[in-house]
Amino acid sequence: MDNITHEVRLAHWAEIVKQCQNRPEGMSASTWLKQNGIAIKNYYYWQRRVRNEVFDQVTSVATVDSPKNEMTFAEVPAELIPGTTVDAEDMNPVPLPDAIIKTGRMEIQIHNSLSPILLKSIMEVAVHAR
Repeated sequence: MDNITHEVRLAHWAEIVKQCQNRPEGMSASTWLKQNGIAIKNYYYWQRRVRNEVFDQVTSVATVDSPKNEMTFAEVPAELIPGTTVDAEDMNPVPLPDAIIKTGRMEIQIHNSLSPILLKSIMEVAVHAR
């Protein structure tokens, strides 16, 4: 098979594979193939060929763009999610409390996700703490 014929067939089957993958939700591939008059063995043969071709293209681009054993880094600016702050020790985002109760040397930070039972237990202990 010459190169042009191969490219045309590959493009044709790549479109069929794409259409099959975008079939209606809940419809099996074999049902879609039967409805479209496509032999299951042919489909899976060409699906494998299409995937291999894409893989070969991606790996050839990757090897051309970056030499082996060379590591590169890119700085990615971190943005806090609204409603969070950063823990000074481990630099992980921490949700801001929804309420803070302060009395003397004690501070209790309360989040909306706190269960009422746990809040009641905390308050009972806090009342007796000095």
